[in-house]
Order: sequence, then C-alpha cells, then structure tokens
Amino acid sequence: MVEYDMDQGQLFYPDTRCVFGSKALATSIAASLAVCRVLSSTLGPRAMSKMLVDDQTGRVLVTSDGATILRYLKVSHPAASLLIDVALSQERTVCDGTKTVMILSGEILSMAQQLMYPSYPLGVHPMTIVQSLVSIVEDIGEILDNDKDEIVFSIEKNTQMLNTEKSTGLDFLSTLHDVALMSLGTKLSPKFANKIACMSVDTIMSVACNTLNYKEQTNWKDLKIDALKIMDIDHRIKIVSFPGGDIEQSKIVHGLVLQCEVLTSPFSSSPQKLCVVSFEVSQSIWMRSELSSIMTYEDWLPWFIQSLVKIGVTAFFTTKTVESFALQHFILNNIFVCQKVSHLDSTKLARCMRIIVAADPEHIVNSTKYESKTRQDRTVSRVVGTCKEITVEGSFVYIYLNHSETQQSESSENSNSKQSSDPIFLTLLLRGSSLDTIQEIQRSLFSALGSLRSLFLEKHTQNSEQGQESGVNSINSYKVVLGGGCTEISLALKLRQITEKMITESNSDKYSNIKDNSVHALITNKFAECLESITLAIAKNANVHPQRTIKRIQDAHKRGECMMGLDGVSGLLTNTYESKMFEPLSVKLHSITTAVEIVCAILRIDTIIQTPIG
Repeated sequence: MVEYDMDQGQLFYPDTRCVFGSKALATSIAASLAVCRVLSSTLGPRAMSKMLVDDQTGRVLVTSDGATILRYLKVSHPAASLLIDVALSQERTVCDGTKTVMILSGEILSMAQQLMYPSYPLGVHPMTIVQSLVSIVEDIGEILDNDKDEIVFSIEKNTQMLNTEKSTGLDFLSTLHDVALMSLGTKLSPKFANKIACMSVDTIMSVACNTLNYKEQTNWKDLKIDALKIMDIDHRIKIVSFPGGDIEQSKIVHGLVLQCEVLTSPFSSSPQKLCVVSFEVSQSIWMRSELSSIMTYEDWLPWFIQSLVKIGVTAFFTTKTVESFALQHFILNNIFVCQKVSHLDSTKLARCMRIIVAADPEHIVNSTKYESKTRQDRTVSRVVGTCKEITVEGSFVYIYLNHSETQQSESSENSNSKQSSDPIFLTLLLRGSSLDTIQEIQRSLFSALGSLRSLFLEKHTQNSEQGQESGVNSINSYKVVLGGGCTEISLALKLRQITEKMITESNSDKYSNIKDNSVHALITNKFAECLESITLAIAKNANVHPQRTIKRIQDAHKRGECMMGLDGVSGLLTNTYESKMFEPLSVKLHSITTAVEIVCAILRIDTIIQTPIG
C-alpha cells in the first residue's frame, strides 16, 4: 500500500481532514486499543469498578458493567466509535459478554499490529489476517458445536452427571440458576447475586411457560417452552425501582405496578373493571366535544360518568389530570381514580388488558349505544379490561391480573393443555438502599435475563433451520459451556492442534482458499494466545501470577483434566463443572464472533475522511 499526498482543495471542501495508507490503519488500531484497555480490569468476580463523571450534570456513577462504561465514553476517533457501536450490539443481542468482546478484540488487534508492523507494508497484509480470522471462527464453531467435546454440555447431560436425587425439572432449574449466577458474578456480591438469580429464573420460566406455577407441573419433560414469548420478554415484564429497604425485599408481582397520583382508594377488593384514557377530565375536554353546544358542563360530566358505570368501570386511569369537580362524581359512583400515569405505563396496561387507550370520551360513550349484545360486548372489551385485584401502597398501584383463573378454566376445558394462551405480564419490584444501588442491580438483572434468554433462543434458531415446530422447544437440549477460563484454554489447545495439521493437509479443500498455510498457522497460534488473554485477565484481577496460572491450567488440560479452570474469587484452580460455572454456548460463540467482526472491520480501513460540520 503506497501513501500519497493529494491537494485536498481540488477534491474536498476546506478543513476536510484526510488520512491515507498505513497511517490511517495505525491510528485506527491505536485508538481502538486505548478503548479496549479501559475494560481489562473489569472482568471476573474480583473486578474493579470505574467512576464515570458527567461534567454537564455533575452525576457520578460507579460501575463495572461493560456496556454502561462504553455508553458513557465519548471518543473522537471514528474507529474507536465504530468499536464501541459494534461492542454494544453484543449487549443488545445477548445482553452479556461485552467485556469479553472488548478484551478479546483488543488482543487480536495487538496481535495483528505485531504481524504488520514495524515492517509493514512488507509484513503480513491486513486482508491475509482477515481471511485467517474468518477461517479460525469457523473452526471454533465446529469445536463448540461438537456434542462429544468435554467443555460443551446439554442440560440433559448435565442433569445425569450431577447424580442428584431431584427430578429432571429441578435439575434443569438449578442449571439455569447457575447460569444466572455466572452472569452476575462480575457485577454483584454473592449475597445479592443469589436473590437476583432466583428472580431471573422465575421471570424467564414464567414467561417461557406462560404460567406462574411451572414448578408444580407433574410431567416436566412434556412442558413446552415457547421461545417466541421469550423474544418478546421486554414487552412482558416491567422493572420498578423502589429506593429504601433491603434487596431481599425485592419481589415479582403478577401484574403491573404503576407509579402515579392516586386520587381515591379502591372501593372493593373484588375483580375490578378498568379503562385507560389519554385525556383530562375537565371543562376543556367538554368544550372540544360536539355536545358542548347542547349540554352544559354540569350536565355533561354526570352523563359521561354514568356511561362509565353502564359498562361496569370501577377503576379509571388517565395520563392527564382529573379536576376536583369531576372527582366528586367519581367518588359518588365508587370509581377508583388515578391520574398522571406515564405514557409507557398506560401502553403496558392496555396491552395487559388487551384494550385500547381511549383518546376521546366519545370512544367510551359510543360503546353504550349499540343495541346488539354481541357487538356491544365486542366494543366494551376494547375499552374495558378485567383484573383480579387492585391495591395501593403509597404512590404505587398494584394491578394483579387474573391469569391463574384463566389458566384453571382453560385446563378444565382441555385437560391436555396446562398452559394458558393469554400472555403473562410480570413486574419486578427492586428494593435497595439507594437509587444508584438499584440501578446497578437493574443492569445486573438485565444481564442475567439476557444470558438465560440466549439458551432458549439458540434452540429456537436450530429448530427453525431444521423446519421443526416454530417457537416451542423441549427442555433437554440447551447447551452450556464451562466458565472460569476453561473454555478459552481448551479452545486454544485445540486450535494449536489444528495448526499442526495445516502443513500436512496443505492440499485439502478446507485450506485451499488460503495462499500460505504457514502464515495461517502463525495467525492461528497467535489467536490461541488471544483467547488465553481472557483467563489472563481473570487471573490478574484475582491477584495471582497470570503466566503461572495459565501454564498450570494448560498442563491440567493436557493431562485430560479438561474441566479445570480458575476460581476468580480464591485464585485457585478448580473443577469448573463441580463448581457449577456454566455459561450459555450462544453467548460464548457470539462474543468470539463479534470480536473477530470488529477486528476485521478495523483492519480493512486504509482511508479516513472526516468532513467538516455544515
């Protein structure tokens, strides 16, 4: 690649900044490495936290969450910005593994820099490295997809090897709990992590099985898990932060918890019929109606509230306000009233009740004008929804859904179906000593839910590719890998074994698209060292000698002890299987793939053109 100068005034606008040739690639790699080093000390159970300070607002945030740190970083180099954007895609896809992506991509970039410089452009060409990295990822995928490998386990195999006296379902749940704990290990203390892990498993299983009583199922093997519901989990759960109290007071509410202004108390604890509107109940809404010319406001308001009574409304929620004169009429008719409900909460409430948010009083009034009972019921069902119970605690309104009653009625009609077709909605009420503590718990909860969701979505993808039943899976084929750096060390050893065969199989079809197998073997060996950097980072944060620890784990794997890894808390070698260090296979594979994609995108850069604003 030849560097050359160009008269920028002939082609670009003034003040346009251009960097060409190897200098563009060198600056891109240097900027990306600077970002990657920021997260090197945040991996493992004994990870260090970063203090993030916003100069504009003065807000101070202390966290070890990789995605949160990346969102707060403001970088000027376009390659570093590209690196952050692609790394955050890992968080959006599987909600975990962001730090692994950054650390691994930094090590691969450093490896590529050593191969290209200082003799570049006479060294290894960037596209040669890109081609080898793509081939290495394919090899890693074949290794991890091998069921006979000693670092990949399915839930069914895991259950048999544990040799416990529990049933298959409970062992399945315990494995999910271990996966959640592994995700929370770098973010929360063990005391808090156990509570959040239990909430994560209960949430993901309740949504997946569409029932709250999934633990009470008699035939766990026949329990169907709908992965499509897990894909829509963001619309089926809500997280509410409640500062004050202890984390042990956090709980899962079957229904919605709204934070709004409560104007009256619930008049009964029996099943309630509610409606949600997006208009204010005041004289201004009367003036905009067509009836303002023939009815006064004093006559129109009782007539409107009687329309609510006719369709059975006992709870009224509005995103706007209710004036005091109208509130008196609501109280006289025993209607529970809440105002200033957020737009997001009103949408979720309408989604739970399968109703619409009435934008005008005419939507409610017209529902009482139909003579046909069938048509009237159909219209009322769009405006009014039924819930099991409504309770109030301070500014929080608890709306409990009657999903259990629906489930019992459907089970009586169809004995073979033990799951309700109606979607389930949950609210996770988080308690903590301060708002910052609750926000850190909430970020950790999202990571745990993302790791658990990845288990189900991986199998859903496999079923879709094989043409099986869409969305509905059995519970005996979800794959996990071992944590504690065990998987990375095992992959590194297997990649080195592959390099030994490259020269002898130089004429094989597998490596026919690679011009120089010796260079590819060199890159593969270097990539194996990059994988070991994950275990190296855990060892550094655990305050043990990194190189000696890596060597001891390698020796154990060569002796056939393929489950040996590093305990990030004690810094000692441990059997990661017996220690229940499990991670979803899809998260591990996606982390490696994303890291390689970032590096390939950066290595292809040979020109940077930065145009001025305006």
